[in-house]
Amino acid sequence: MSALRLNLVVVLVLLASGCAGLKKYVRPPEVGFRDLRVVSASLLQSDVAFEFQVDNPNPVGLPVRGLRYQLDFDGRKFLSGTAHEGLEVPARGSGVLRLPVTLDHKRVAAGLRTLVKQRRVAWTLKGEIDFGLVRVPLKASGHFSLPQLPRLSVTGLSLRDIDLRGVTLRLHLRVDNPNAFALPLQGLQYRAIIAGKPVVKGRSQGGLNIAAAGSSRLTLDNRVSFRDLGGVWQTLRSQSRVPLRLESQLRLPLPGGRQETLPLEWSGTVPLR
Repeated sequence: MSALRLNLVVVLVLLASGCAGLKKYVRPPEVGFRDLRVVSASLLQSDVAFEFQVDNPNPVGLPVRGLRYQLDFDGRKFLSGTAHEGLEVPARGSGVLRLPVTLDHKRVAAGLRTLVKQRRVAWTLKGEIDFGLVRVPLKASGHFSLPQLPRLSVTGLSLRDIDLRGVTLRLHLRVDNPNAFALPLQGLQYRAIIAGKPVVKGRSQGGLNIAAAGSSRLTLDNRVSFRDLGGVWQTLRSQSRVPLRLESQLRLPLPGGRQETLPLEWSGTVPLR
């Protein structure tokens, strides 16, 4: 008897046995974790797909009726739910089951401060796949790499337009994007502390769109009176380098015209140009 006719006989016997009888003859499919694929990413969230290899040892195809799951990060429950993939695993064949999930990076990292410091986070996915005639437990674990915040640095300080009333302090900034995706920014609010004294604060004009693994330069002009500069003016006149700390809030665009702000700080000594 040919293999095709034998399979047909098996199917007919199983169908004649009814659902209760079928369960005795159906072997559970083998399910193994294959990949955590990033479909799209931004600084604040990622769309990912958990992929599982499903091998069906039975002479009949098995449809995936549903998937029940819970996803944890660092031992904390992130989400749980059900999904309906619509996958049909062929007889003595295999297929790939995909579970799409949107990850809010601040929730994944348990807060904005953790996101600033943490590079990756452990995850665990557990649940059950319903194949109709049989249910198979699902479990996988691994690590998810979080995006990195842009790196802000002050490369120099210039004195411009000096007159009897004051001086324009020009801050020269560099913003680096270490991620594999472009980074659109709506600018930043900032405060500069020069030689220990808060001297200038303001907001950049216009936005920036930093390419993946790219960088952008930015200049910020601030008009300051000699009275507000106080003793800092003497330091600026006599030194070739000055200590400076920049405190800033980076503005990120969100859907619906909303914004998210992220704190970035830099400190060091900068050359006077």
